[in-house]
Amino acid sequence: MRSRIIKCMFLVLGATGVRPLWAQIPAQVFVPDTQQVADADGFTLVRDAVVFEFGKGRFFKTVPYEGRSWGVLFDGDVVMRCTPTTVIEREQLQRRFGDTTYVKTGRAAFLYFADETGLELTRKLTFRRGTISHGAKAAYENVMAGSMLYGTITKAFLDRANNSTFYADVRSGESEAAVYMFNPYEVEEVAVYRYFKKLGGLRAESVTRFHRTEDYGLGLDLSYENKDPMVVDSFIIRMTLTDKLEASGYCEIIGTLTDTAQLWVHLLLTSLATVDSVFWCGDKVRCYHAGSDYLWISRPDGAVSSAVRLRVHYHGVLVKRTEDIIYLTDELLWYPRLASNAKSYYDIGVSVPIKYQFASIGQEVESRTEGKMYTGRWITLFPVRNASFNVGFFQTIDIRDPRIIPIKILASEVYHWGVGGSVEKDVGADIANSVVFFQNLFGPIPFSSLVVSESPVVHGMAFPGLIHLGWVTFQGNSESGWHELLRSHEVAHQWWGIGVDFRTYHDQWLSEAFAEYSALLYVQQAFGNNDKFFELLREARDEIVKNREGLLSKTPEAGPIWLGYRTSTTDTPNDYGLIIYRKGAWVLHMLRNMMLDLKTMSDDRFFHMMQRYYTLYNGKAASTSDFQLVVEEAMGGDMDWFFSQWVYGTAVPKYEFATSVKETEDGKFRVSLKVRQTNVPDRFQMPVPIHVDFGGDRYAAFRALVKGRDNAFDLPPLPLKPKKITFNALESVLCEVEEKPWNHL
Repeated sequence: MRSRIIKCMFLVLGATGVRPLWAQIPAQVFVPDTQQVADADGFTLVRDAVVFEFGKGRFFKTVPYEGRSWGVLFDGDVVMRCTPTTVIEREQLQRRFGDTTYVKTGRAAFLYFADETGLELTRKLTFRRGTISHGAKAAYENVMAGSMLYGTITKAFLDRANNSTFYADVRSGESEAAVYMFNPYEVEEVAVYRYFKKLGGLRAESVTRFHRTEDYGLGLDLSYENKDPMVVDSFIIRMTLTDKLEASGYCEIIGTLTDTAQLWVHLLLTSLATVDSVFWCGDKVRCYHAGSDYLWISRPDGAVSSAVRLRVHYHGVLVKRTEDIIYLTDELLWYPRLASNAKSYYDIGVSVPIKYQFASIGQEVESRTEGKMYTGRWITLFPVRNASFNVGFFQTIDIRDPRIIPIKILASEVYHWGVGGSVEKDVGADIANSVVFFQNLFGPIPFSSLVVSESPVVHGMAFPGLIHLGWVTFQGNSESGWHELLRSHEVAHQWWGIGVDFRTYHDQWLSEAFAEYSALLYVQQAFGNNDKFFELLREARDEIVKNREGLLSKTPEAGPIWLGYRTSTTDTPNDYGLIIYRKGAWVLHMLRNMMLDLKTMSDDRFFHMMQRYYTLYNGKAASTSDFQLVVEEAMGGDMDWFFSQWVYGTAVPKYEFATSVKETEDGKFRVSLKVRQTNVPDRFQMPVPIHVDFGGDRYAAFRALVKGRDNAFDLPPLPLKPKKITFNALESVLCEVEEKPWNHL
């Protein structure tokens, strides 16, 4: 799920209708109180892994609200130092900022809190009546006008909670700031963001995120933490689209609160939707939504039950039409939903003018036409993570093959010409063939039918039993294999990402990389040889290796797979695809080759491992550690070293190798190798295959464990003189390889 950042305009009052959340909070919560002013010089606050050093300046408590001050403004020099708890996060700071500690200096700071900060300040400083200077006013206005808050940080105030919520905005100018949050409502409680101007706009990006320090000593798989405000059993969605595709309807959410003490719950809903009303178990309740994708809903006054039955009535621009080009404005947030990967049942009913065709996730259980309107209803037979639909002018191609489920291709009549034959032969064939291929490799597809609909975008996106494919891939095939890769990648998501889901953004490579490598395997089959498969692998390798040139330039080296979407920054915007998709696919390729039987060249062990992983976690969400356990079972030993290097680390080795061939007295041949490994830590190790080609379709295969900088070893005596020796055969290791003369190593 995409991260949602809200720009909060704290003092915007007097707006009509449903207003942004912070505009509903009394202005006094953020106004400096002239009755509570304290001088400071050398005051320090410690919050988890962050230290705030306040130099000479003044603290101004905010005006109390309901007898409680929720914040302070500091006018003076301040330094924030964050040293992440985890090695991975410290290494990422080193790559991006040149130090394992992130430091931000500022001229002002605003603190918002629900913890003991107010009491700590009162104990250590003397507050008295004072005046707000011109400098303090300017600092206050700068902080207030440009503050950024993640939506759930507001929950402490809404619930009038006493907990560990702490927010600090350290500002060095009108548009330069760093924000620290300790947010108990998030799975990763600790987060630091930076805000800056770039290309004329205000940019925000993650600096670091991690769990509270004390959690790391508990020995738990922290990816299984759940901070959802409720457990949703089912979504019931009813929507009507007009002739102009204006949407209106409601979403009913049935579930259970995870904490009955909370006064407010939050969902995500596109900001392009307008909420008309919300009912909780029949009672109309307050809600805040405008200005962000967060929808906050108040529980009925005096409610004590944990039962949830919400009905959100809304309308808005969920679909846009420009002439005959139709597209969804948000494929994920067109209905109110949780921010997590939690799974629920869906019951979706839609009425749409009959001139349009409509496709939805789920199994169609109702279909009728009344006048100029078509009404359909779809349900899911088991819980799924999310829902989507598509609507437009389509030509329908039905694919019936006794080996697979029914497939329907919805090809647009607008984006291209000569649809029928080419779409059926190219798109339809790849979709059907990849379904056959993947179910043979991994197991049955988890749905009873599959709909593939064309969209006016370049990318693809997969949902349970429904795939959106960009219009470009409907134009035909190319020699590059890109179209086959794209189509089969989205089909593979029915197994990886939907069948077997991922736990958190750290584990998203279990979806994207698995779909990418599955698609590479399909391309290998579709082209009938290995050339295209290895060509695409090498292209990915070259991109990954070239990325390391950032060490000598202004562009930082890419982060590890474990960082998920956070590998992409304003400086490295393409790293998510490069690392999560391509490097993640390489990780699977390396595991496949490590499990390869060099005598028979059978890779059955790898595919048996993948089948077992799919069987164990189909219908569930898996973490990286879950997958590691399945790999260790297949390998018969500990694989911490492998995952540390390739999933949690960034090093890519360079191998320089040299060979020597000498005939022995008994007429056999001794092959000696020297290998130098660089660009990696001393402890880095990998088993590297060596193929010896004797000519005449005769060869031998060996593995050598390369560890540390300099390695030397002999192969077993060979009966024939080698014609060619290949180090790192079958592109088995993601690396650079250079052959050297024997006396140069």
